[in-house]
Amino acid sequence: MSELSSYLRALRTSTSFDGAASQLLDALAAELERALSPHGAALARGLVHLRSEGAGYRALSTREWIPGQPGHVAPSATAFGLVERRRHAIGVDLGLSRGTDLETSEALEVPAAYVSDTGSRQRMLAREVTHLIALPLLAPDDTVAGMVSLELSWPDRLGREWLSGAWAVSLRLLTDVSAPIVLARPIKRDEEEPDDAPVDPLLPVLGERTRPLVRVLKVFVGLDETLLITGPTGAGKSRLAEWCHARSPRSRRSFQTANLLALPETMQLAELFGWKRGAFTGAHDDHVGLVEAAEGGTLFLDEIDKLSLAAQAALLRLFETRKFSPLGATKERVADVRFVVGTNADLPALVRARAFREDLYYRINVLPVQLPPLDERRDEIPGWASVMLTRRHADAGARGAVAFDRAALEALGERSWPGNLRQLENVVRRAYALWLASEIDAPQPSSVIGRGVVDAALAVEAGARGAGPSDGGDPMQALARVAELLVDEAIARRARGEAPIPLTALDALRAATLRSAVTRVGGVKEAYLLFGGDAVVKSRNHGKELKRELESLEELERLMARG
Repeated sequence: MSELSSYLRALRTSTSFDGAASQLLDALAAELERALSPHGAALARGLVHLRSEGAGYRALSTREWIPGQPGHVAPSATAFGLVERRRHAIGVDLGLSRGTDLETSEALEVPAAYVSDTGSRQRMLAREVTHLIALPLLAPDDTVAGMVSLELSWPDRLGREWLSGAWAVSLRLLTDVSAPIVLARPIKRDEEEPDDAPVDPLLPVLGERTRPLVRVLKVFVGLDETLLITGPTGAGKSRLAEWCHARSPRSRRSFQTANLLALPETMQLAELFGWKRGAFTGAHDDHVGLVEAAEGGTLFLDEIDKLSLAAQAALLRLFETRKFSPLGATKERVADVRFVVGTNADLPALVRARAFREDLYYRINVLPVQLPPLDERRDEIPGWASVMLTRRHADAGARGAVAFDRAALEALGERSWPGNLRQLENVVRRAYALWLASEIDAPQPSSVIGRGVVDAALAVEAGARGAGPSDGGDPMQALARVAELLVDEAIARRARGEAPIPLTALDALRAATLRSAVTRVGGVKEAYLLFGGDAVVKSRNHGKELKRELESLEELERLMARG
């Protein structure tokens, strides 16, 4: 009893999730040592996983007692599904691929990761990890919010009474007592990169919500198991997938993206697996599929919920066997690829609706992480806006630097961003175009973009969406507001004795609006139809006209760069 009291006091003084997790792992290790060391068993590794409403990892803390190859978290991650469903402590004999409910002694069907001859099971056996114990961490609302997993090295007792004894009950009691404290600890941040660390070009901005996510991903990048990234459209899933590839051992090989939303169902298998000449009408030459193109590297399967059921079955086989056949081929090929999967859909709901295969869902839900929407990462908005502006300025070939002033950044921070980073980038590009147009004839062009320009860009955004906070939902009023802002700026310039805003600013606004529409609705034709350009589309001149529009905008940018 005194040992338990001492342990609880130490646990309560922990100021971080890592600290509390470490205390819990030490207590569990001591209990296991008393029970198992006389029988030749040793604790190899312990992990504490913290989930966010079951959708993905928020934090992961590890402790290694027997030095080994680092980063083997996937088998423990796979066990979470068993723990979440049964709400009991479970054990897995990796040598026999056999699972047991520690509280009922009922045999369990173990996840495929423990049966396959490839992947995580073989790597664990290679480092003499023979058994796995997984214990649920119950939140105050009685949901499974996390898990403790313990990896054992017990080579002489494979499958022989390893689950018996009072120690299993003791472990569960320790986790039950500890869970509320461990789950309540703030996520540790003292291992972050220093402020003078070089800026990561793929993740240049991290906020309070994304720093813990990146800490977890730094563990996951070294693994070959499938990574599932969920989050809303435009939040940055593809950027995160590419970041994982760049940090992984596969970084020297190819990173490929399969945007399944853009692939018709009839072409999904062909684009993924490729085809041989004559495989179907129009297949005049061999075609390398995305799986083969990503050989040795990473394949990002974006919008996986858009896969047809037939393609889901073929993809499941690829995940299970690592084998595939191009259409029309007679021989199978082996894929040496790490898969990253992205979706903005509720996959469990699709599984319940029989629109997504349950076995495929469990195959891809090995290492899940959830990327929050931008509106839940508001501390990142000024940073992302500044990064986007700097990159746009560099892409235009302009000299010097340009930046938003404080009021402009405040205006961006005050708005809601349902379109996430993609919507923010559209507004930044539009604001940059308006700024270029307004500065083109200025004797001394400014290097600062003010709130007036940003307000004009935001007003266009509100008009395009058909609503705005100050226009009562009337897009014409929003467009009128843009005109008023431009007129206000022109009057202010005259009062200051500065050069006027050229009429070409209106051309720039039109071109920026069309470019934004192309991005938003997915094509030039749809963009023109959106603004009543039926005649242009009918004459098939929409592509040429957009090119002319953008050339006029680019000419403004080049003139500004020379200025």
